[in-house]
Order: sequence, then structure tokens, then C-alpha cells
Amino acid sequence: SLVLTAAATGPFDGVRVESIAGAGGGGGDASNSTGGTYGGKGGVGGMGGAASLGSPSGYFGARIGVSGDNARGVFVRSVGGAGGSGGTANSIDVAANGAQLGTGPGGDASVYLQGGVTTAGGESDAIIAKSVGGYFGQDGFGASTLSSGYGGQATAQLSLTSSSTYAVTTSGDTSDAVFVQSVGGGGGSAFTPLGTQVLGGTGDAGGNGGQAWTWISGNAGIFTSGRFARGIYVESLGGGGGNAGPSTGVNTIGASGGTGGDGGLAHADVSVPVVTTGDQSDGIVVASRGGGGGSAASATTFGVIGGNNGGRAGNGGTAELILSGAVSTQGDDADAVFIQSVGGGGGDGASVSSTGVIYDSAVGGSGSTGGNGGTVTLNGIDDLVEPGPIQTSGDRSRGILAQSIGGGGGNGGDATTLTVAGIDISHTVGGSAAGGGAGGAVSINSLAPITTKGHLSDGILAQSVGGGGGVGGMAIGSSTLGGFTLTHAVGGQGGAGGNGGQVGVDSSADITTSGSHAHGLLAQSIGGGGGHGGSAIGAISGTPFGVSITVGGGGSSGGSAGMVLVDTLGSIQTSGGGAKGIRAQSLGGGPGA
Repeated sequence: SLVLTAAATGPFDGVRVESIAGAGGGGGDASNSTGGTYGGKGGVGGMGGAASLGSPSGYFGARIGVSGDNARGVFVRSVGGAGGSGGTANSIDVAANGAQLGTGPGGDASVYLQGGVTTAGGESDAIIAKSVGGYFGQDGFGASTLSSGYGGQATAQLSLTSSSTYAVTTSGDTSDAVFVQSVGGGGGSAFTPLGTQVLGGTGDAGGNGGQAWTWISGNAGIFTSGRFARGIYVESLGGGGGNAGPSTGVNTIGASGGTGGDGGLAHADVSVPVVTTGDQSDGIVVASRGGGGGSAASATTFGVIGGNNGGRAGNGGTAELILSGAVSTQGDDADAVFIQSVGGGGGDGASVSSTGVIYDSAVGGSGSTGGNGGTVTLNGIDDLVEPGPIQTSGDRSRGILAQSIGGGGGNGGDATTLTVAGIDISHTVGGSAAGGGAGGAVSINSLAPITTKGHLSDGILAQSVGGGGGVGGMAIGSSTLGGFTLTHAVGGQGGAGGNGGQVGVDSSADITTSGSHAHGLLAQSIGGGGGHGGSAIGAISGTPFGVSITVGGGGSSGGSAGMVLVDTLGSIQTSGGGAKGIRAQSLGGGPGA
């Protein structure tokens, strides 16, 4: 068994295991006064290799103590290589930037540890296991929606042993005790080539987050005393889609935003006590979050134009916790248990602008639907295990917060036209907004007694919330200096609200709250609000005869709420003002205007 003690000015790590892949090379730039001009392609990033400390059959035995800021106890990471940037193009004729061909995935990152780790310093996490997919470079355009680097599996399997109460401790601010994360690479934003005939760059897709797992057992627990120092943090995070590059020219084609990556499974199994004392220091966090979709490119041209759509949002994955250990927090804004799945927000549609003679048309791009929230579950182990209590002392510090949230829908792109001279006719339509994502199912089976003391500190808050619908694009049609003028402008349709999912709470032990507006048990399913329709404006000047027709976009309906089921066997006591014992709600979303 290794015994390691170190004190120095950081950054440094007590034990570091890392695999970092190489980045792809950048494509060459191109410039030409005539003819087609195309930037070179960027190289593909390398794959991150597996990084592991110990193994499932052979734990790494160690007692590690480090002191100093930016000094981590155990750091294990695998990183995929970044994709090379595409080359830029510059021409007075046809121009297109080079493609970004892809990034490398992150490998698996694993910690199998028996013993304990202690840090004393700011930004000094005790144990980190992290896999990161390679991110895209800038410029160019995405070659494929599947070309981004995904996160590998991140694992921490810990057997904590100590002669004292706690085996893993941190005492500085921003110093988590256990941090396990898998992150999909972010999609790069495209840049704009220069030319009279221009292809706008499509945003790259974000990579999916991999699975994030932790199992923590033993005869000693986890303790943090700093601000923003969480006891256990487990997350799978999808990469955000890149924004498309805008385009301007005589003939232009706009581009779509990149797709957001999905969050993967986030799982924690904890049977040791967890204590935090600082503000904003949650006891246990388990989360899966989808990446947001990239926004489509704006486009400006002479003549007829249609905008492209925003990128699809990533969905939140399953977030689950099995808990038998005690959890206690003492600071404000410090939930004892926080489990969450969140869908990414949908990308906005492209805004477009066109100027023409005689006839002009512009249609804004559509927004993309928000990602769905995934399933969220909390389970006690079984009736044979005496579960530890869940306690919080600070304000806005819930005993259990479990939620699944759909992402908001993307907004429709605005559209603008201007016709000049002669007989002028213009047709302008704002882009349609997209609907919000649905909230997923939330299930809590709690065997532990729960006590909270602060203001706005519910014993249990379980909710599934649909995302709000996006706002329709504005349409502005205008004409000037014509003989006869007709403008027609229609605002974009608002997006529908996402539906709330089913919420179920089964609590077998007592719940006690003493703060104001601190409900004993609050269970909610809430539909997202509908998006507003886009405005329509028509303007005519300097013409002897003109007709302007404008139609505002319609608002959309709110989302439906799901079923809410509550079953309690223990007593529920509240003593603060405005604090309900049980509040169960199923609320549909309001419509847009």
C-alpha cells in the first residue's frame, strides 16, 4: 500500500494517470482572384487511450495527502484529440472553406482505489476520473453529423478505509471529494468564406457523453469543508453543437447548426456517510445533460433566399442513485442529494435578409426541438439495510431534489426583404419555432429519514418539467421607389410546450422541515409553456400605389402534465410559515400569444 504525502505550490497531482491523443493538423488556406477556391481539409484527431489506476480485480492501495492550491490527490483522465481546423477560402468567385473531418473519442478513465485521499488547498479535488472527447477546431464546415468525439466511460470504484471517521477529505474552496465525468467533445463553429458565390459553413455536431459510474463503500466516509466543494459529483455531459458560419454574397446558401450530443448514463451507488459544511456544496450530485443544438447561420443575399434550420438538441440520459449512507450538508444552497437529467436547448433557425428588384422572397429558418429529459431514479438498497439520515441546515438546501427537464425549443429565424424600383412584389415569412423537449419520468423510493432546517428547504422535491416552446421569427417586408408595390409578411409560428412526465414518490421514513416555505414533500409534473408567434411588419414608401398584407404568427399550445403519485408511510412535520406537508401538482403549460 502506497503512503504519499506532498506539500508544494500547485498545480501538481499526488498520483496522475493520463492518456492524451494528438490533434489533427489544420487545412491550408486558399486565395484566388477567379474560379473556384476551396480551403484544405482539417485532419482527424487521435483516439484517447484507456487510463486506469488499479483494476476491478486489483485495487490500488494508497493513503495520499497533498497540500497547496491546485493540488489534486488522484487525477486520471483520457482525452481524445482535437480536430484540425479547415482552411479558409477567399475569392471574388466561388468560395468554400475546408471541412473539419472529425475528432478523436476519449478513452475509458478508471480509478479502483482502496484507502483514502486528503487535500488541503483551493481548487484541489481529492479524486478525479474523467474522459473527454476531442473538440472541433474552428473554420470550415462539418463533414458529418457523426464525426465528433464522444466521451468514454468514467469510473470510480472506491473502498474507503481509515481509523478515523472520514477517508476522503478536502478543506479548500472549489475542491470536490470525488469527481467522475464523461464529456462529449463540443462541435466547432464554422467561419465564413469570402466570395460572390458562398456556401456557409455547417456547425459541427457535439459528441455524446459516455457512461459515468461510481461505487463507494467501506468503513469511513467523505468530508468537505470549503465553499463549492461537493462530496460526490457524477456527470455525463453531451457536447454542444457548433454554430454555423454566416454567409454574405450575390448567391449564398445558409447553413444548419450542429447537433448537440446526448448525455449518457450517470450512476452512483453510495453506502458511506457524506458530509459537506460549505455554501453551495451539495452532498451527492448525479446528472446527465444533453448538449444544446447549434444555431443556424444568418444569410444575406440579392434575390430569393431560404434560411436553414437550427441543430437538434441532445437528450438527457438516465440519472440514478442507490443510497444507503447518511448525507449531511450545513451550508446555504447545498442540497443533500441532487439527481437531474436535462435535455439541451434546440438551436435557433437562421435569420435571412434579401434585397431584390421586381420580386423578392425570404423565409427564415426553423428552430430545432429541445432535447428530452431522461429518467431519474433514487432507490434505497432494501429493508435489511438501516439507511443513514439525510440532513441539511442551510437555506435553499433540499434533502432530496430529483428532476427531469426538457430543453427549450429553438426560436425561428427572422426574415427581411427590401424590393426597389419598378413593379415590386415581396414575400417574407418568419421561421417557425420548435417545441420544447419532454420531461422524463422521476421515481423516488426513499427509506431514509429526512430533516431540513433552512428557508425554502423542502424535504423532498421531485419534478418533471417540459421545455418551453420557442418564439416564432419576425417577418419584415418593405418596398421603396416602385410604381406598383405589394408586400406580404407572415410571422413565424411559435413552438409547442413540451410535456411533463410521470412523477412517483414513495417515502417510508419520517420527514421534518422547520424553515419557512419548506414543504415536507413537493411532487410536480409541469408542462412547458407554448411559444409566442412572430410579429409581421409591412412598410411601403415612395410609390404611387401600394398594398401591404401582414399576418402575425400564431402562438402554440402549452404542454400536458403527467401523472403524480405519492405514497408515504412515515410522518411529515413542517413548522415554518407557508410550508405544506404534502403538495402534489399536475400543471399543464400555458399557451403562447
